[in-house]
Amino acid sequence: MLGNRQDAADAVQESMVKIWNHINDDHTGIRQPKAFAFRILRTTAIDILRRRPLDGMFETAEPPESVVEKQDAYELTECLNMALASLPQAQREVLVLNALEGFPATEIAEITGLSRDNVRQLLSRGRRRLKEIYLKLSES
Repeated sequence: MLGNRQDAADAVQESMVKIWNHINDDHTGIRQPKAFAFRILRTTAIDILRRRPLDGMFETAEPPESVVEKQDAYELTECLNMALASLPQAQREVLVLNALEGFPATEIAEITGLSRDNVRQLLSRGRRRLKEIYLKLSES
């Protein structure tokens, strides 16, 4: 979701502090600890994303070999960044969790607090919108 290990490690560390403080402050107990932890981690990651610009959010895993391939990869990354930025927040969030983080719809539902059907609908609409945006950008 964050695009790099350092930010992910920071999010986990911040989340652990928040969870620890919550446990110390609230003695009523947590009914679903896994969902609670995912929700804290998700909101912490979103806070980190809000503190930085979208430029460079996603980087290619392996650098291309030729200059032409590097330019194509850069343009594709920029296209993806622009397309994701234009999506509504809920669609962007579930797409990132699914496509980049590998979470299935059922786990995304637990993390976000949405229903599984709502997650699937957001994924479908988000994918369709990304395709439309990509086709428009690739034509120009």
